[in-house]
Amino acid sequence: MRVSEAFDKYDFGKGVLAKNGGTSQFISQLYVIPQYNMVCAISATMDFSGNAPSLLSDIAADVLHVQGVNVFKSEQSVVAAVEHKPLPESFKTEYAGMYGAYSAVMRVTANEDDSITTEFFNGTDYRVNDAKMYFDGSAFVDGSGKKVYSFIEADGRKYIMGIKESLGIEYAMGQKLEALPVQSTAWKPRLGKTYLPAYVAPDAVLVMDGLTLYENASLPGILIAGQGNSFQPMGIQSDNSTKMILQIPYSLGRDLYTLRTKTVNGEEWLYNEYYDLRPTEKFEVLRSGSLAINQNGDNRLYKIPQGMLAFTVPEGGRVIAIPQGMLAFTVPEGGRVIAYDSANSPVYDSITDGASTFDKLPKEGYIRFLGHPGISFMVTVE
Repeated sequence: MRVSEAFDKYDFGKGVLAKNGGTSQFISQLYVIPQYNMVCAISATMDFSGNAPSLLSDIAADVLHVQGVNVFKSEQSVVAAVEHKPLPESFKTEYAGMYGAYSAVMRVTANEDDSITTEFFNGTDYRVNDAKMYFDGSAFVDGSGKKVYSFIEADGRKYIMGIKESLGIEYAMGQKLEALPVQSTAWKPRLGKTYLPAYVAPDAVLVMDGLTLYENASLPGILIAGQGNSFQPMGIQSDNSTKMILQIPYSLGRDLYTLRTKTVNGEEWLYNEYYDLRPTEKFEVLRSGSLAINQNGDNRLYKIPQGMLAFTVPEGGRVIAIPQGMLAFTVPEGGRVIAYDSANSPVYDSITDGASTFDKLPKEGYIRFLGHPGISFMVTVE
């Protein structure tokens, strides 16, 4: 929640309250505008292609315009380019380096031409975000002279600050990561391995990606947990546990978690504050037969046989075996099947994709059978 919201195009007066929210299925936005005694809200499903907060501000401005109130800001002149200043030597030693937030790891590099470059970790390497930013004496600016980043130290921690100059806003977008004096080497064998949530409820709306652990050689004692497009840094605490290391004001310090280990049926699993994670290397390859959900309701997890091709079974049709192999299954009432690609992202769900449509099944990956205790799935693999 923000209690003094600012807008690029409009001046709604002082003290505008803004609150957003949502789930994996919808987003919402609320504005309370005291100066005009106005409350407005919007809700949209996640397939909405626009920007809900921006659309709501447009609607509010239009409503006021009809009532004879003009809240449109005057056209602002283009920001003039400014003279670049030498990069302080202290910046290279104190602020260049790695930064983390709840879902991203960022690298800031000081270049020989007194510019900085920002890059984001994507699980494989670091993707350039801003190729060149120059120092204007107080902040880092783009080619037009628009302020984009600044760097500060507060309470013994260093932060990269994002700047929205037109709104007069600066916000902490990442905390500098520092190496930790940890002697544990137990996490080394876990790097690069992939883990899937051990259990997904039959009626779950949100299906999480798998998790992979990474490290950066320049940051001993720091792990990076990657899930889909989200990468969260955490510190090694012991051979079997990690700890939170981020303290970031506002939204980029939310939803943090830690990882610990546990042993289940002779396998080493990871778990966080929300669910258990099972290593995919321990999954058996899926075979033909009947798969029953036990009385505990445990999910059944398998590797998809290599060489399987995706195909569709038309209504009233039949599966035709092909040289490269085939995979088919029935989905009983109360059952569900979810398939993940080799990057551990869900790509097929029988609830949304249909119980007899297999064209989204990956050639390589993993498959999950889940449902109410006692139900059985019939699987054919050839």
